[in-house]
Amino acid sequence: MIDMSAEIPTNEGVKSAEPKKDATPRAFLVYRDNDFYHKAIPTLVEQLRASGVEVGVVSFPAGTSQAKIKLNLKEREEDFGEAILWTDGTIDRSWAYPRYKELKSRGTVVNPAGGLDNRFDQSVLLAIGKEATEEPYFMEDVETYGMVFRKLLSIAFTNKKPDKIIIRPDELETHEPFYRGRGRYYGTPQDNVKKWIEEAGYPSENIITPKRGYGEIPPGSTAWIIVDRHVFGDNKRPGNSTPDQRYLRLPLISFFDDLMEDGLINRESVPLEKLSNFVAKGIQTDFEKVNTKKAELEAQKLSAALKA
Repeated sequence: MIDMSAEIPTNEGVKSAEPKKDATPRAFLVYRDNDFYHKAIPTLVEQLRASGVEVGVVSFPAGTSQAKIKLNLKEREEDFGEAILWTDGTIDRSWAYPRYKELKSRGTVVNPAGGLDNRFDQSVLLAIGKEATEEPYFMEDVETYGMVFRKLLSIAFTNKKPDKIIIRPDELETHEPFYRGRGRYYGTPQDNVKKWIEEAGYPSENIITPKRGYGEIPPGSTAWIIVDRHVFGDNKRPGNSTPDQRYLRLPLISFFDDLMEDGLINRESVPLEKLSNFVAKGIQTDFEKVNTKKAELEAQKLSAALKA
């Protein structure tokens, strides 16, 4: 069985906690930690358990390689059995997707209607006064994603505008909506982000788009640097993120969290509990749908056996 070494995820090595033994089928959140998930997942777990979903957690420290994650989870596959898993993109890419057939053969259900990254990205719609009721996969749509990014940036600009904005291209295709070249019809990821910044009311001539890295920041200028969080090995912003040189990370939920951390968006307007509660409701709906479908299939099997 999976070792019960913690009740909630921490950054001190791979941590796991099982749901109650009488919870059937079991449910798990499986992810690689980052500073947003470190804050949000414990709240999400509490909300799920309060709603009756006895969810367990398996977390990997920020920066754990995908190879190590795959090896670790491959050894645990039998332990999951017929559990329902919600994973982040890193877990999906490194293990769940490549092992789809093996997991399905054991009855393991993975991300029945969207994983953790997409669900949290969609929750950001609440911050801009939009209804977040569609399936979470819609965040893969470049135009919808851009609409949310543009609105968040417009709100931030009412508080402050930097002299320059730099878009670092490296790793932008490791998250939606650009994952594995998606959205190329609309241009490169860097092209899209540049267009969204312009549409938010920022002058094009002040946007720096280096082919790699950060390019050159003019001395004495304030700069916002748009960068995927995977650029940093531990997914955390560097310690030198200051008002003069501010890192704002993608994907969307990290971008929103950075803007709140820096006081560019009012944190009180959309508290963390509201975001995680939206995700909890989606997972609870998934859980009920999967259970209902399994019960229907079992009933069909029993009926067929009685008729035989």
